[in-house]
Amino acid sequence: MVVIINIVELCLAIGCLGVYTFYNQYTLWFACLLNFLWGLQDSGLNNFIYCVAGFQFESKTLPFSLFFFIQSFFCFVGIFLQALLKNKLAYLIYFTILGAFSLFAWLLFMFAFEMKLDEKKEEEKL
Repeated sequence: MVVIINIVELCLAIGCLGVYTFYNQYTLWFACLLNFLWGLQDSGLNNFIYCVAGFQFESKTLPFSLFFFIQSFFCFVGIFLQALLKNKLAYLIYFTILGAFSLFAWLLFMFAFEMKLDEKKEEEKL
């Protein structure tokens, strides 16, 4: 259920970003809406990642270390790629590719990652 909520938040944020980029009219209210939706999506994603990294792996430090390394590396890659974009069409293509990749990643997680169940709750059920 949490994955579906995050997918909906992602689609709203990417859709709003696409409209914001396409019309290229920067009003205060639309900018506030965009920032609210993007912040909602970002907070949902980070909370979910922290929960998975904290409870789904045996090691408590390695998942967080890998997450922060990968996040920092791809922030660098994203900023570098965005510096190459010169017009509105390039931005729309870039955001579309990122949105499709993000949606694919959520769907891959939803169907391929097997969540580890809490052993205490399983014992209580028996």
